[in-house]
Amino acid sequence: MAIYKSDLVKFVQCNLAREQTIQKVFDAAGGPVDYVFNLAAATKYSQAPEVYKENVVDTAKTAANAAAKNKVKRFIHVSTA
Repeated sequence: MAIYKSDLVKFVQCNLAREQTIQKVFDAAGGPVDYVFNLAAATKYSQAPEVYKENVVDTAKTAANAAAKNKVKRFIHVSTA
């Protein structure tokens, strides 16, 4: 749940590791989505490479692919990695 309310921005929480979950977000938008900001990641110092790949790389790819499939104007990915 978002801590703010805005008619211009809609905060949606989903599991980025699952394509089906991401698609439900686009389906529920009620129309075209112009922008997607991916602010998700779980990073920790010295985590195993496979954990980093799943939590950062794979989720970013899944979200970017879903944005492209849904013809989003801009996909913005923010990362500390």
